[in-house]
Amino acid sequence: TGERFLLKKVYAEMKIRELKSYAELVAGIPSNLQRLQYLDEGDMLDDSDLRHNDVVANATVNLKLWRSWDSLVAAVCKGDIEKTFQQDIVISKEWEKLDPVLYKNKMSACSDRAGVALFIAAHRGQEGLIRKLIDDAKANVNMKTPFGRSPLHAAASQGHSSTIDTMLEKGADIDEEDTQGKTPLMVASQCGFKDSERHLFLFQWQTRAAKMKSKTENKSLMMHQQFDSQFPTWIRGGYAQMYFCQTLPPGEFAGTGFSAPRRK
Repeated sequence: TGERFLLKKVYAEMKIRELKSYAELVAGIPSNLQRLQYLDEGDMLDDSDLRHNDVVANATVNLKLWRSWDSLVAAVCKGDIEKTFQQDIVISKEWEKLDPVLYKNKMSACSDRAGVALFIAAHRGQEGLIRKLIDDAKANVNMKTPFGRSPLHAAASQGHSSTIDTMLEKGADIDEEDTQGKTPLMVASQCGFKDSERHLFLFQWQTRAAKMKSKTENKSLMMHQQFDSQFPTWIRGGYAQMYFCQTLPPGEFAGTGFSAPRRK
């Protein structure tokens, strides 16, 4: 796409695998699609570090893709819905006529491509495309990259609050952790997007509150808890005798006064 992204927290001993993990949230490209190159067109090995590859400060590392993903990623980055849906992300009924093994492989590839498209769209806040991918292409809203990140992580890393709401509405798992143990809420906080952090926190609080059960369930209520404001007898009598008579279950005393005789 010709875009340039700034990676700040980089050091000489950083492995290329770690750099891909970092770039995954900054550039929005899943790490398994990335081919990182420096100076020449040779791919840097995941287990090597930046010092081994002679990468210096303020250097430009090229991020290339595997050829089969070029057209899909380009279409999603542009937000072109029509072209995106021409990139084998929708299941075709004609595939049912294929050999069972080939059919299964095409289904898996189709699902993977739709998931990648959703991840990139979430990173760029393209809500219209996101809804189409989930509703029409049946993209998995909880798909994961090799580093365990979901589209919700991608949206949180860029502070797209409205996109976050859309993803949650479509069933995104707010408690999903990546390989570093970070949830989307933690990612939003780490990246400094307070509004997105607030959206995620409120949704998390509402979800947990709905699952909570009252600790007083199936237990007798105290007197002040039994009082109903619609019950008028509390105003009768010097010491609200009628109120106590109507709300207390039969007990040790038969009368309404405190000095009433014991029940026989």
